[in-house]
Amino acid sequence: LEPDLPPELLLVMSDGQVKRIATSDCDGGDRKGGISIVKLAGDARVVAVEPFDAPASVVIATSDGQGIRFVPDDLRPMGRGAAGVRGIKTEGSVVFGGIPSADDWLLLATTKGLGKRVDPAELPEQGRGGKGVRVLPPGRWGALHTGALTSDADVLVVDATDNAEPES
Repeated sequence: LEPDLPPELLLVMSDGQVKRIATSDCDGGDRKGGISIVKLAGDARVVAVEPFDAPASVVIATSDGQGIRFVPDDLRPMGRGAAGVRGIKTEGSVVFGGIPSADDWLLLATTKGLGKRVDPAELPEQGRGGKGVRVLPPGRWGALHTGALTSDADVLVVDATDNAEPES
C-alpha cells in the first residue's frame, strides 16, 4: 500500500450500499488478480471510493433523481467480506457518491444533456438509509447519469447574456 493513503475509505455502491473500510484491510500482498474489499450484489458495482476522514456529511444521488445527505456517525468500519449498509433506498441505481467540503457544489448531468448545480447544504440532513429528496425532476430531461463535486473556482457559468459571474 502507498504510504500516503488515508487510514480509512468510504465505498459507495450502485445498489445504495455504503461501506467504511480501513485501508490496512486492503493490504493483501502481491496477488495477480488483486483482492476483494467488498462483497457486491449480483448487478451492483462500486460507484465511488473516497477518503474517509471523519466527514461532516456524505452525499449520494440516484438515477431516478433522488439525493440524500447524511452524517455517517453510525457507519462503523467493516471487514473485506462485508457488503456494507444501506446508504439510500432507491428503485434506480446510485450514480454519484461523495464527501463534499464546505465550498463544494454538486454538479449533476442527465442522459439527455441537462446539467444542474446544487449546493449540497441545501439537501436536508437525514438518517442513513432513507429515500432522500428530489434533486432533479423526472421526465423529459432523462435519467440522472452522473455527478461530481467541484468548487466555485472550478466552474464557469455562462448564461444568455454571456455573463461569467453567477447571479446572487
